[in-house]
Amino acid sequence: MNVADIKLLSIGYDRNLFKENSGVRQRVIEYGSLVREHHVIIFCKKGFIKDKEIRIASNVFLYPTNSFSKWLYFRDAAKIGKKIIGKGIIH
Repeated sequence: MNVADIKLLSIGYDRNLFKENSGVRQRVIEYGSLVREHHVIIFCKKGFIKDKEIRIASNVFLYPTNSFSKWLYFRDAAKIGKKIIGKGIIH
């Protein structure tokens, strides 16, 4: 399999991804240049950000969990991940 054919899913806590000029956001965009698609699920509580999906590059997408509680982060991330990834890498 060619690396450029991979759909990458990352899950994490870094809410700086939602800031336009943050270093972590630029790094994630660079990772996106190495794969076909890069999807990032970010643990956060409901109301932190209203969007369900944010495109930050042509093939890079951010998904806040918008969870009611931090105890639901993993459950909500799994629901989002199932919609995004068929076969791919979970990081």
